[in-house]
Amino acid sequence: MTFPQQQQQPFAEPPWVVEKRAKKKKRLFIGFGVLAGVMVLTIATVVVVGVVVANSDKVAYQRLPGGPDEIARAYADAVETRDPVKLTNVDCAPSAEYPASKSVAGFAEHGTTVMIGARRQNEATRVSFDVEIRRTDAAPDPSILWVTQEEGGSWCVGLGGTGLPA
Repeated sequence: MTFPQQQQQPFAEPPWVVEKRAKKKKRLFIGFGVLAGVMVLTIATVVVVGVVVANSDKVAYQRLPGGPDEIARAYADAVETRDPVKLTNVDCAPSAEYPASKSVAGFAEHGTTVMIGARRQNEATRVSFDVEIRRTDAAPDPSILWVTQEEGGSWCVGLGGTGLPA
């Protein structure tokens, strides 16, 4: 039995060249797939690490810009909004032993608010403010809030373990 010989078109490429091109395209698509997979894994890792760090009590703090008046207001705002990250950012000596999240939980439990009053003392690297600490379960407590300038030039608040002025 004889098979009819296929007629090759005059400008067609030999079959081995066509197969070679198909393999190159296949490798290219596999390469793009691997690259896309690596990118998705990298982005997912960054998101997971960001969420874990944001929910951690050991968040690295970043000093807020501004002078003593702005920092005192930022402190009062952190107490009002119950924000542990903001509280850590204004605290002169954030502590792992007394994390800001613990202070914030105490603020919420007692309905704590801080009212910033007038400046009491104004030195080059230290300013004090009259403050009134209000709680739903106690009478208003007058206190003093010290705002201190650090060596780097940024200002911070001297807080005790409860997150209230030391």
